[in-house]
Amino acid sequence: SLDYELAFNQNKSSFISYFSYQNTKRTHYTGIMPDEDDAEAYANHFKQPPYGDTKNSTIQVGAQINHKLDKFLSGTNQLTAGLEYQYDDILDEILSYNYKIDQTTKNIGLFVQSDWEAFRGFNLLLGARADKHNMVDKIIINPRVSALYKIGKETQIRASWASGFRAPQAFDTDM
Repeated sequence: SLDYELAFNQNKSSFISYFSYQNTKRTHYTGIMPDEDDAEAYANHFKQPPYGDTKNSTIQVGAQINHKLDKFLSGTNQLTAGLEYQYDDILDEILSYNYKIDQTTKNIGLFVQSDWEAFRGFNLLLGARADKHNMVDKIIINPRVSALYKIGKETQIRASWASGFRAPQAFDTDM
């Protein structure tokens, strides 16, 4: 993985980018020994043991820009905007179980956020993310809002609301 960050405009603005790639190839044993009472299944287990092969390539790349407004209404505001692309290609096969997953997923997301310190001790965060996934027909928009009030140095009250979605994928194993 690689990332890069650049601050500019007297540290009021920044640009952040990142890239990560993972390539996994593995052979794995996935079988459970059948009961000895089932002689045919027991014999087949040794003739064709349930070994599987997995090939998985994952790419994630993104960038965001941040800018701080020192005089925004009665306070300061940190604005953020960015985009992210995720690619996942998986081939997982276990011949003796007649099991095969061959899937490619792609997702592109755009996001914006405003973190406004309206007055000392009170922050209001508003944001939204729009995602387009290759296995979903429509664009998914997920808003979020959060209010934070700090009472002294050690106490705070926060209320948040957000929505989200988990993109469809057939393969979800920590390899």
